[in-house]
Amino acid sequence: MNTIRVLIISDCIIVNGVRYHHHPNGGGLVSNDAKVDQTAYIGPFAIVRDRAQVLGNSIVDDRAVVCDQSIVKNTKISNFAIVGGSAKVNGGRIFNNARVDGNAEISGNPRIFEHAQVGGSSKVKDSASLSGAIILTGNAIIGGSVSVSVGKISSGNRH
Repeated sequence: MNTIRVLIISDCIIVNGVRYHHHPNGGGLVSNDAKVDQTAYIGPFAIVRDRAQVLGNSIVDDRAVVCDQSIVKNTKISNFAIVGGSAKVNGGRIFNNARVDGNAEISGNPRIFEHAQVGGSSKVKDSASLSGAIILTGNAIIGGSVSVSVGKISSGNRH
């Protein structure tokens, strides 16, 4: 069983040796190594950690996590969603247990939700919608107004 050690020192919270502070816009936890713009909203149960960046008018809420070296700009991430690795996300929504990681690139106004996973060097753009058991890996590209909700699309496939 893992033990989590929490120490609160005035405005600083230390969790397992990592220092966090509450973001002034929303009160969520931001590690001291992460970069979060003042215009971003980090909800009270959200976490931005490691060297992640949350920029512009992004919203991270409802137990969502942005971590590793990921960069999020003008995006809404919520409901237990995770953005990590070296992912670059600029626009759209990631929610309901979805995950974006690796070197994935998200742009435009896509929706990634309900356990969908985007990883590798995949790209999701425009108004594409990914949900359910979809797993995007390799160099897959999804764009336009396509909606994909089951299956696996991997390296080299373009839809």
